[in-house]
Amino acid sequence: MMFNEYYSTWFRKSLDVIGGELDRISAEYPNKAMTISEWGLCEPAHKGGDLRRIKEMTEQLKIYGSKDYVAGAIYFCLNDYRTHMGEDFTYAYPQRVHGVCDIFLNPKPSYYTLKKESSPLIIKSVGVKNGTATITLLGKTAIPSYNLKNYSIVSGNEKVIIDKLEPGQEKTFKIKINENHFSIIRPTGFEVADYQFQEK
Repeated sequence: MMFNEYYSTWFRKSLDVIGGELDRISAEYPNKAMTISEWGLCEPAHKGGDLRRIKEMTEQLKIYGSKDYVAGAIYFCLNDYRTHMGEDFTYAYPQRVHGVCDIFLNPKPSYYTLKKESSPLIIKSVGVKNGTATITLLGKTAIPSYNLKNYSIVSGNEKVIIDKLEPGQEKTFKIKINENHFSIIRPTGFEVADYQFQEK
């Protein structure tokens, strides 16, 4: 079952109603998983800009993640785009400014919030001593939540494999650092989280 969740925008309600409304829909279709097929802030029809986008996406993901029947959520959308139905005529062609990136794919601040919230793990703590970072990771139990296999922690030329991390599981890793950050990388090469630090 898929549902476009726009209660705080097109439905003209508040974020407070989302949980109850999703429960109501789920009760009408018992034993069916639900995917939030669209959710986001459509500008400029709905005011508040990127600050509102950040605030609402963070709160909405908490709500979705609290529901056992919600299997996933697809954010709308990645980037602003050209369209004859655009509400923004700043440029020589109309566009819709709904994205976490602008029309030229430059990330807005909300891009980094969505990236962080979309990570399947939480960086719970980081300690640095004598050039070695001690990193504690927690497998996320909310959206998204799944078993991680063969992810890696990378800092410069150093790499440590996360052989397995299950939802709710906590593991600690050590890695030598020769840069001011480390990244957590999927087996496919994409970064799911990064962390900036300063050695004390």
